[in-house]
Amino acid sequence: MEKAHKRLIEAAKKDIYLVHKKEIFNYYKTTNENGMPFGGTLFSPFEIILLCSGEYYIKASPLLFDEVVTFLTTNEYSLFSDDDINKFLNSINGILNKLNWNIDSRSYNYSTVYALENLESLNISKILNTTVEITAPTDYTNISGSYNVADGSNTYFCTVLNDKIVSICGYSYIGFESVDIGTATNESYRQKGYATSNVVSMAKYILEKEKGVLYSCRHTNDISQKIALSAGFAPAANRYILYCTV
Repeated sequence: MEKAHKRLIEAAKKDIYLVHKKEIFNYYKTTNENGMPFGGTLFSPFEIILLCSGEYYIKASPLLFDEVVTFLTTNEYSLFSDDDINKFLNSINGILNKLNWNIDSRSYNYSTVYALENLESLNISKILNTTVEITAPTDYTNISGSYNVADGSNTYFCTVLNDKIVSICGYSYIGFESVDIGTATNESYRQKGYATSNVVSMAKYILEKEKGVLYSCRHTNDISQKIALSAGFAPAANRYILYCTV
């Protein structure tokens, strides 16, 4: 899991403090007082990652820093159940109101991050002959529900039926040691093995570039978790992000 864990903290390592065995070894407050911007009015003032090795990595806006540390130290750093999340949001509700920060609905879930770092673990047998590699832009009509294949130059692995992309797997960026990928399938074409086939094909494509692969999904998304496990991924971490709007 070394590549996966490095990727999970690599992009934000300047903003992170490490918590391990309930002790803060090193910390940095984010230079942007609101936190991590996502564009528009959406931003994230707090994020916590629990690696499967037992280490916690945390980012927090300085405006929430004390409240976050107080909650975590009094709750044994537990933030990976629905009850824990609700307890946390209730504990910081007062400061959020003072800041006029509104909790976005995405804040009520945490994600499980899966990782794959070698071809030997990949379930190649799951690749179907309906999966094709395409490079954007393409003339196929995309009805999968995600990714813009009409622009850009990214590579995708898709299930194409009657000139329509019914299922697709893409990646966010490919510059780090491990690459984040995602998948989407039109509701009418689910549970046919298409998504798993596309995910395995994309993972193979990335692994052959000597990079690891990450796959994230909400902890309540049983179907997406089954796709990851069926493809050969293993759990690497849990991640919780507080999303706010102003």
